[in-house]
Amino acid sequence: EMKFAGKTRGYGDVITDDVCYNVGGTVRKGKAEVEAFYAARREKIKNNRPTIRHINTNFRVTFKTADEAEVFFELVFWSTEVPGLNPADVVAVADVWMTCRRAKDGDWRICKFDSTQPLKRV
Repeated sequence: EMKFAGKTRGYGDVITDDVCYNVGGTVRKGKAEVEAFYAARREKIKNNRPTIRHINTNFRVTFKTADEAEVFFELVFWSTEVPGLNPADVVAVADVWMTCRRAKDGDWRICKFDSTQPLKRV
């Protein structure tokens, strides 16, 4: 769960039902596949929760219509999950592209998510 616009929400609350979501090189289609990915991730780390931080910067938003926007930003990622890595060292830098749509309730949701990692620790 996360705080988003003053509300506590699960990840499924900020994506559309027909989302196309590419993370870790695998494309997941639909809300159920994305929610299953994050549920499996939570299960994997439940006994040894790492500290994870994402810093998002250099946002560029282009409104295609009143209800659709394209978003680009850069993400810098830290984690204590990487064995042998100083937690203060960056794990990866990613370029992120998203398309967001305004839903009937007025909230914006991610309908397409894609990213690449031009800089990544190996």
